[in-house]
Amino acid sequence: MLGLWSTRSQARTIKDYAKPGVVDRIDGLCVEAMLVLCDVILWARAKQLPVVISDAVTTMEEDQKLARVSSTHREGRAFDLSTRGWAKDSIDECVRVFGFKYRHLAAIGQDGNPRLVYFHNAGTGDHLHFQVAKRFAMPLLVSGAKKA
Repeated sequence: MLGLWSTRSQARTIKDYAKPGVVDRIDGLCVEAMLVLCDVILWARAKQLPVVISDAVTTMEEDQKLARVSSTHREGRAFDLSTRGWAKDSIDECVRVFGFKYRHLAAIGQDGNPRLVYFHNAGTGDHLHFQVAKRFAMPLLVSGAKKA
């Protein structure tokens, strides 16, 4: 696996873009979140932007430590991308492009409106948070059952 600061042009799999500690969590993403993730990676690569997946599927304990109010990461329907090395224009464009393109997959945001992606810092660094609707939640993760 490539190190976090290695040349991303060498990356060959989605996991090559993941931060250490996140690599094994990508497999828990639902298909719809994975679709968005792959598309965002291709878009960012075409623009020569650094791609680092900074979070994916989490546990209840991890969410509690971060004081998360949403279950999107636990349910395999959210991932975060670091925006380190991105200009504000690129961040805004990403939010606009993917928010529109995948609006039919978007989760309901805190304001009650569908929202696929937003930029924020929840105490873990500036990043883009992508989230798909609850209807796509992974049943094994929602029920608390462990994967075989």
